[in-house]
Amino acid sequence: MIPGVVRNADAYTNLGLMSAGGQPTVKVTLLSARDSSVRGTPRQFVLTGRQSIIVGDVLQLLDPTATAGTLQIEVDSAVWAFGSIIDRGTRDPEYVPAILLN
Repeated sequence: MIPGVVRNADAYTNLGLMSAGGQPTVKVTLLSARDSSVRGTPRQFVLTGRQSIIVGDVLQLLDPTATAGTLQIEVDSAVWAFGSIIDRGTRDPEYVPAILLN
């Protein structure tokens, strides 16, 4: 889970994914900030061995009407995931680590 993701006039969220090896499949779902219901359309990404990708403005991709929420990250093998909230004025990023849920 990556809580506190936003998309508004002041900031937007990028999603970072990095494979630890193999070819992991990563499913990303946006959950509502209000009640944790699914928003928009979940997306899947397949990474190659030790590949790193940045998904720019991930809320726009998942649900263009969303302004806040939590990213639910589901993987089938080891992946490092993080959010980066980008200030639209300064372009400064703020790192948001994923929280592992068992």
